[in-house]
Amino acid sequence: MNKLFVTIGLSGLLLAVASTGFAQSFTLYNGASNVTPDDTAWGWSYLSQGGSAVKTAGGGVTTLDSTASDSISAGFSTVTSARSTPFVLDNARGYTVGFDLQVNAENHSNPNADKNADGLADRSGVSVIVLGSNKQGLELAFWQNEIWPQQDNPLFIHNTVTERAQGANLTSLLTHYDLQVQGSSYTLSNAGGVLLTGNLRDYAGNGAVFAPYTTSNFLFLGDDTTSARGSVGIARVNVTLATPEPGVWALLGSGLIGGGLFWKRRSHRSTNKKVL
Repeated sequence: MNKLFVTIGLSGLLLAVASTGFAQSFTLYNGASNVTPDDTAWGWSYLSQGGSAVKTAGGGVTTLDSTASDSISAGFSTVTSARSTPFVLDNARGYTVGFDLQVNAENHSNPNADKNADGLADRSGVSVIVLGSNKQGLELAFWQNEIWPQQDNPLFIHNTVTERAQGANLTSLLTHYDLQVQGSSYTLSNAGGVLLTGNLRDYAGNGAVFAPYTTSNFLFLGDDTTSARGSVGIARVNVTLATPEPGVWALLGSGLIGGGLFWKRRSHRSTNKKVL
């Protein structure tokens, strides 16, 4: 019986290790390389429209500056499944996108930034977009004193009641953020704790039938609007897949059951021998 408990204990330990040890991490950008994310070393795409943003790398940070004009939209993006180390941002399995980001400057005073005419701007000069394999995800807007997610119904509206992290100079320092996705929910945190939590958005399902919101496995950092401007420092981007593949769980589960049956048979044989 003790051997059975040992087997179950060891198998349970393996299962516990699997939930952490089998997590896969991918570094998608490291500013210590002193090249921008679209350098061949990292392979991100870069696009600037409505004018030319300025992108520079140095001191462990890429700086993207679109403050010359509201009409400029620019940023770095990647379709993760097309990378040299492909993976899937599977919402059901869960994953975490980590990024080190600093808002150097941001302006959303353009009247066009207020989409629903409620007196509050709905756009930001610095945004991070994460879309999973089912195209559901989040667009996070970064002001200097606030971080908030874009709504999906109505589309791209600043929710003035819920899901707002506020504070003076909230984003002015280079900060590591973790955006954790599990199922239909998300949590955004930094070293100080949880900043935001709520449900993922379905932008495509609510009428954003245009790129990038119809793209799965998509990441973007930069300025994606022509009604705001910003300057952002990006130091690092990484992705961690939270759980092992289902086949790993099945293998470990079968090992647990098999181990129990094995010791049960041995125990039964031992009892029979004593009776004889």
